[in-house]
Amino acid sequence: MTTTFRRWLPWLLIPFLSGSALAAGFFHYADPLQDMRLAYDQNSRDSKAAYFQGYVSGIAESTRNTVWCPTTQAGKDDVTRQVSKYIRVHPDRTGKTSTEIIRSALAESFPCPEHHG
Repeated sequence: MTTTFRRWLPWLLIPFLSGSALAAGFFHYADPLQDMRLAYDQNSRDSKAAYFQGYVSGIAESTRNTVWCPTTQAGKDDVTRQVSKYIRVHPDRTGKTSTEIIRSALAESFPCPEHHG
């Protein structure tokens, strides 16, 4: 690596790293999640709507077939809409993290069949 590139590399990475840090900290509690959901529901092209959709997708992928079981026709947009609807219908989220809220929304919207055997 050239000296100039090494000097500029940290500055080039700041936007990428700060966005990830923002998303991680921003979604820990329910109130910011509500702000992001509102942006998503309004079809905003704001970064808040994108953060909401990305965060929901991340939780959904990490809990697929353990917390929730998708139907064959449930796509990413369907999942995000169901989570948004759940947050709207269940406004009392006292003491819950955004991850817990999303997991509850997924489990209620796309329940897994009980295994008997």
